[in-house]
Amino acid sequence: MGFNQTDYQKLHVSFADQYAAGIRRYLPKRAFWKNDNWANPDQIPPQSAGLTGTPKRLPIPPIQRAAITAIRDSLAPSATARSLLATADQGRVTAGFEFDPESTSGATYTSQHREVFFNAGGWLTRFDTVDQFMPWAGYFAAHELGHVAQHRQSGPDYGRWSLRYRLMHQIMATRHYEAAADAVAVDVAWQLKDAGKPEMWQVLHGDPHDAHLAQAYARSIAKNPDNAVNGKARRAVHDAWFKDPLAVLHYDQVVLDNTRTVLDVLVAQQIADFPDKQAGQLAGEAGRFRVTKEQIRDYAVMPDGVDHLRLKDHADVWDDRYTQPSSPSMLRQAELMHDMMQRLAAGQILMEGDFDALDKAKGIISPKTNVVAWRARRQGRGPSPAPSPDS
Repeated sequence: MGFNQTDYQKLHVSFADQYAAGIRRYLPKRAFWKNDNWANPDQIPPQSAGLTGTPKRLPIPPIQRAAITAIRDSLAPSATARSLLATADQGRVTAGFEFDPESTSGATYTSQHREVFFNAGGWLTRFDTVDQFMPWAGYFAAHELGHVAQHRQSGPDYGRWSLRYRLMHQIMATRHYEAAADAVAVDVAWQLKDAGKPEMWQVLHGDPHDAHLAQAYARSIAKNPDNAVNGKARRAVHDAWFKDPLAVLHYDQVVLDNTRTVLDVLVAQQIADFPDKQAGQLAGEAGRFRVTKEQIRDYAVMPDGVDHLRLKDHADVWDDRYTQPSSPSMLRQAELMHDMMQRLAAGQILMEGDFDALDKAKGIISPKTNVVAWRARRQGRGPSPAPSPDS
């Protein structure tokens, strides 16, 4: 019978109970410190100041487990999805729901904890019917599983949020791994359609914000049906991703905001003469490492054997079509942070005025490329609010 409308209503009751209890998530965070061995990482509980012992494992409501199982099952007809799920299972990736109302994402993958979480506080769970919810949940699952595969391929250096890497390299890497994950997810939707399960393709192709990705894939298949298996259709989606300026700007700003957070922490450490030796080491290495072309190309290496960023006669990953600044604000913030990182690595003192300049630069956003508008668009794409527990 699968996951039906009654089950979907029960899922919302479970979310309401979870929210009322103030529980953000049921799965305890795990910290994997040795990611060089995908199948057997060291599993060490997170260490927090003032806390001892391991976090208590809360019982996951059966209806939430059933929903995760149903999402997995919905992907099973796709050979690519099956290979992605096998990779995730080998790496002990867990999945669940969490409340993250500040996020615009329907789901996220956290590499340090090897967790995929669907956002119970976002637009994904606001659909009225299970027939609307399941295709989008499957699409986001496929996207996050793409990130899981990237993590396995790239190892511990998958997420380049550290100040060790040049800022513009971090930004370009982020653009490419998001584009590659969407390319894989669209491919999964096409495979499901071919297997007689067209729901994911239909919602994607009919969505005003992501339809251009599905259209790019379909155009590639129309030129040559073999493009569904040789990676060229995925590459078409990858390139189409860069044609949405607000999406590009959004992810650029994610990198900038993360970098700003780390800079805030390191400046506090700098003032106190780096009581945390690891922080001092990070400050000394700021901006010294580069992301190579091969590292970026690795983001398209999937367990089904397809690698769409190493195709012949296609643009280089550093081509101008991929590297253009997404806004004057983004460019100015990146310039300022690059300079701050260089001075930090040289042992020079960062001043309050440096951060004031960053705040001013972040406000230089034109109406046509307003990242706030992109976030509002994502948050508002779901129809009416979720069914109430009493309905």
